[in-house]
Amino acid sequence: YESRKRYTQIGTFRNRLNYHRNGLCGNLHLCMKKWLLYMTHPMCLASLAYCLLFLTVLNKDVSFTSYLRWYETPGYLIGAIWATISLFSSFGGSVAPLIHRVTRSLTETGLIAVWLLWVFLFPASLSVLTNGRSFSVTYMICSVIASRIWFSAFVLIHSQLMEERIEDDDYERIMDIQKAIINFSTIASYVMVIFYSLPEDFAILINISTSSTLLGSVIYTFWCILYDRGPYQVVDEIGQLKLYVRG
Repeated sequence: YESRKRYTQIGTFRNRLNYHRNGLCGNLHLCMKKWLLYMTHPMCLASLAYCLLFLTVLNKDVSFTSYLRWYETPGYLIGAIWATISLFSSFGGSVAPLIHRVTRSLTETGLIAVWLLWVFLFPASLSVLTNGRSFSVTYMICSVIASRIWFSAFVLIHSQLMEERIEDDDYERIMDIQKAIINFSTIASYVMVIFYSLPEDFAILINISTSSTLLGSVIYTFWCILYDRGPYQVVDEIGQLKLYVRG
């Protein structure tokens, strides 16, 4: 009886092979459906803009820490920088509601936050453009610290937009794709560090990080122009209304 029970659980090699094939095809089909849903949803551009913000080294990253150590920054000062970044990041949750009281619109609040994020990061890139590899590390540190307010504010606004403008049936699938794109952006930032591994090349990484933030801001602005000027509807495959957004 025990051998028959174990054999039933294990099964034959052909049955297991067919099971894995069907499982692989099913997972691939499900993944393709998720990507198609993501690319055709009205929130696609806003989500892509959000994901581009993670293609950066101007955060609490290993490469940023390594550069500060190469610059012979004392350890206690690096710790103070990280503590200040965390403190300024917590301010974003208070700044976003204040801006929303004035704009009365989540999309406009996010638009202000994402452009201020780029504005506060731009001095680091400007220092690189004017001084080359001998850029000011002080400008870079101050830019990173000040920009975290607007990054956390935009993260908060984007989360609320995704919850409000994505129907419940599709929310989990779209968020899975967004997490995957964020992981791709993070991996791409690590690949950049591999290609530009010398400390003297960190200026190039700063320009790439600022450019990705600028591209995300432009895409988010384009999304606001497309979907925030008036109402739009989300329908299912048979044409029934699933979600109505006034804009």
